[in-house]
Amino acid sequence: MLKAQLVDPGRAVPDMVLRLTGIRQEELRGAASPEIALGRLADFVRGRQPVGHGARLDVEFLEAAGLWDPSQQILDTLDIARILLPGAASHSLPLLSTEMGFNQPRPHRALDDADATRQLLLRLREEAVALDEGLKESMLALVAPYGWPVARFFADALTAPSPNPEPPAAVG
Repeated sequence: MLKAQLVDPGRAVPDMVLRLTGIRQEELRGAASPEIALGRLADFVRGRQPVGHGARLDVEFLEAAGLWDPSQQILDTLDIARILLPGAASHSLPLLSTEMGFNQPRPHRALDDADATRQLLLRLREEAVALDEGLKESMLALVAPYGWPVARFFADALTAPSPNPEPPAAVG
C-alpha cells in the first residue's frame, strides 16, 4: 500500500519549497533519509506501470539517483490530457482536477498529487472510451508508431465497450 513518505534531506529546505508544498521544516527532522525513501519507492514501483502528470522531471530525478531503468516508460497523464483536451485553459494538474470535477486538496504534496493523477487518469479514460470509434482509431494510428505508453492507453480505449451503446434498431 502506498503511503506518504517525508524525507529528511540532511539540510534546510528553501522557504519557497516549504511554502509551495505546505511542509514544515520540523516535519522533516527524523524522517527517512533520501537513500531509504528512494529504496522504498523503487520497491513500490518495481513491476508496475508508473503513471505521473508531467512526469519527465520525476523520471530524470530517479534516473540520476540510479533508481529508474531508462527502458521503462511512464504513462504521462499530461500527454493524454493534451491529446484529449486540446482546448483546456491549462493542463496543470490542479486546474484539470477542477475542470474534471474532483478535488486536489493539497497540490504539490506527493500523495495528493498521486491521487489526483489517478483520478485524472480514470476520467481521461472515460473521455477516451466515449469518443467516436473512428476518432479513437485515428488517434491510435497517430500515437502507435511512437511506442508510447499513451498508445496502449488509446488501444485499451479503442477496445473498451462504449459507456452508452446505441440501442438496437427496431426491426419491423
